[in-house]
Amino acid sequence: MPQFQIIHLTDAPKNSEIGGKAKGLRFLARHGFAAPDAWLLTASDERFEDAAPASIAAVLEQRLPSDLASGADLAVRSSASVEDQADQAFAGQFRSALNVRGPEAVAQAALDVFRSVRSDRVADYCRRNGIDPSSIRMTVVLQPMVDAKLSGVSFSRNPLTGFDEVVVEAVEGLGESLVQGGVTPERWIEKWGEWVQAPRDRSREAVVREVVEGTRRAAEAYGSPVDLEWAWDGERLSWLQVRPITAFDSENVYSNRIAREVLPGRIQPLVWSVNVPLVNGAWISIFTELIGKNDLRPDDLARPFAFRAYFNMGTIGRILDELGMPRETLEIMMGLEGGVKRPRFRPGPRALRHVPRMLRFAWTKLRFESELRRLLPELRERFAPFADAPVDQMTAAEALADVDRLFPVAQRAAYVNIVTPILMSVYNYRLEAKLKQQGVDYAEFDVAKGFNEIDRYDPNARLNELRSAYHALDPHDQAALRQEAGKSDDSEQVALFRASLVAFLTEFGHLSDSGNDFSKPCWREEPQTVLALLAGPPTDSPGRGGRGWEDLDLAADVRKRLTPLYEKARRFRAHREAAGSLYTLGYGLFRRRFLRIAELWTQTGVLAERDDVFFLSLDEVRALVDRSLEPSEASERIRRRRREYHAAADASLPPVIFGDNPPPLSITVDDPNSMDGTPTSRGYFEGSVCIVHSVAEFPKIERGSVLVIPYSDVSWTPLFAQAGAIVAESGGMLSHSSIVAREYGVPAVVSVTGACTRLSDGMRVAVDGYQGKVRLVSDDEAAAP
Repeated sequence: MPQFQIIHLTDAPKNSEIGGKAKGLRFLARHGFAAPDAWLLTASDERFEDAAPASIAAVLEQRLPSDLASGADLAVRSSASVEDQADQAFAGQFRSALNVRGPEAVAQAALDVFRSVRSDRVADYCRRNGIDPSSIRMTVVLQPMVDAKLSGVSFSRNPLTGFDEVVVEAVEGLGESLVQGGVTPERWIEKWGEWVQAPRDRSREAVVREVVEGTRRAAEAYGSPVDLEWAWDGERLSWLQVRPITAFDSENVYSNRIAREVLPGRIQPLVWSVNVPLVNGAWISIFTELIGKNDLRPDDLARPFAFRAYFNMGTIGRILDELGMPRETLEIMMGLEGGVKRPRFRPGPRALRHVPRMLRFAWTKLRFESELRRLLPELRERFAPFADAPVDQMTAAEALADVDRLFPVAQRAAYVNIVTPILMSVYNYRLEAKLKQQGVDYAEFDVAKGFNEIDRYDPNARLNELRSAYHALDPHDQAALRQEAGKSDDSEQVALFRASLVAFLTEFGHLSDSGNDFSKPCWREEPQTVLALLAGPPTDSPGRGGRGWEDLDLAADVRKRLTPLYEKARRFRAHREAAGSLYTLGYGLFRRRFLRIAELWTQTGVLAERDDVFFLSLDEVRALVDRSLEPSEASERIRRRRREYHAAADASLPPVIFGDNPPPLSITVDDPNSMDGTPTSRGYFEGSVCIVHSVAEFPKIERGSVLVIPYSDVSWTPLFAQAGAIVAESGGMLSHSSIVAREYGVPAVVSVTGACTRLSDGMRVAVDGYQGKVRLVSDDEAAAP
């Protein structure tokens, strides 16, 4: 028959086995968290079936303070040796009881807790998790109840995504209803000082803020993500339990927030099968520099859902965690994440083994600018033979072999195109922090003001020159220009204009709707699209918005100290444009080779039409070339994928997908009254919607329209001079659409999910560039004076 003993939590020997819950309570007490007093009841052995409640009641009466032993409501809780561990929680497996009063009742409740170790439920749980039930040791925790007005749980990280945000769930009264169900809790999500989600009634915000701050403090002291139980009695917040978050990163979590920016829209199979190995292979090279040899594959970092690209933030997050970085590091650098308390790099014990590699990586990237000056011309020179190659004379096998030769060059360009924007963001964030200390609002500062080097990669200025020249022609000459080729009887003005157009297309003709999607025709292929764009009224290219460096009121010593960082941030803006332009130029070279293969196969009947080739994967193209895949089978795959591709055109997918099973597609059919997004350029504007999906639709826009776009590429810049406001389905503070909108001084709201399908041309909307709102204006409102 077991002997029972009761001791105060603080008297328990440091290395004694007191169970997970008791260890958590001891952690809270030692780190200054207010918690109800705790007493531990232990047993000498586990022959609980022979124990009598009276033997426990006697110990309680002797050892507990009299007011607790007989006059207080107690919580009688389990604290098993296997409970609240990082790899398993045993949540709800053992008995606990609340509001228990009197020695006999408490003794019986405690005995029930001890005996629950041998329950069928626990045995089944152990069997499924490979645990020997006989190894479990139980301690019972006794605590006075908190008269809770509000209680709940909190997580220092989102337990589903692993993202660095505090999730709080709260209910009135005891938190037991959170476990038992039947009550919908208030849900609060705080990220870096700002509410991501909060209930309409914020009367309890001060208490929840205190919970958030305590949760972050507990996680920092614990050294890993935690969840906690808490209760508020109307005056004081008490912490009831802390434990590590169980396996929060065990499954893949897919996000399209970055993907919508770099690989937007529906992606056809051939583009996916080239782009993912190319770009993700470059990312793996970066990760290998940081963490050493690994078994990552390109497909581990991304996958398509309904032909849309999603990045595996579970895998990427685990790598960043390993390095002591926030899981959202990439999104922070792209301007997709913000907050007044953005986390900083804090290497933990796991990151220490990577420190030598990380220091080497930092050192090489600090010197990357000199490397860029060598790499950019070198890569341009390596692309030149591919650009000049007689592709229209190649066989299918020769064109495919040329794809394989082009791949490593394009992948090196992809590496440069990843590292350069990251470094640009680093230097900009450093400058932003330094200027903030001087009272400068970075949103009103333009680091690139007066820096003409950037204009080399911006087609807008050259298009304005062409547009003015076009409108200087008489209507007859304009009609002549719309012919596909030059004519011997062209007037001198028309001939000069054609030469200017050819020069423009030589420099910018590689641009298309998306620089990452070679299924899209480029401007060089469709010069009539450029002519249609020129047919609109000429517009002056406005100067860059915001204050320049010379406009800032800085002390002389501060200006001198910050000038090198300012110059670095400024130069890297141009480096980013140069790297992006070169990558787009080289990546677009794949298109000519695949179109040559498609042209040959349409002639022989392998393909029904040229664009069918984009519905095959690269491996299937190889199989058709070496004849290991029958044309009939390829045709069937193309037909099936085309049906699926068009069926997914209006699909509305969530921004985050958990696990590898695709979510059911939902089709957006109702126009909402209001949509939320991320504000990235200040101001208000009300006007008519003009939706532009591609370059071919550029002529649609009228001055003062609300330009609604799925994304923006550098080739879309000319539209911004016409727009009164910008609404984009993707993007962040440093996306192309946001930067250009700020330069043009027009309000912009980005990351507005489904804007292109939920709005339609001619709708009247109000755009709030301060709060990130896009609201449909009713006919009555529009007619009001």
